[in-house]
Amino acid sequence: MPLTQELIADALGLSVPHVNRTLRQLRADELVSIEGSIVVIKDVEALSALADFDKSYLGQFRLPGPVAGTSSMPATARNIEPTPQSTRD
Repeated sequence: MPLTQELIADALGLSVPHVNRTLRQLRADELVSIEGSIVVIKDVEALSALADFDKSYLGQFRLPGPVAGTSSMPATARNIEPTPQSTRD
């Protein structure tokens, strides 16, 4: 299912124009790029700082490939996979 600006706005309780302006600003700041239907995070550290995001939250996920900041390879949202959870006996 494609994630449109309308769906993002509805899910976050924002207006479509606000979502559009925000995505445009993130692209202008070279934090993200949009390639077709894929959002590519170009600078994870800067985007995290802008959003005041606590990276320890991602401890439950495994990011395939190089760790952000160690390569020029961008991270993409669709490449994030949950880490298998341990089972309790």
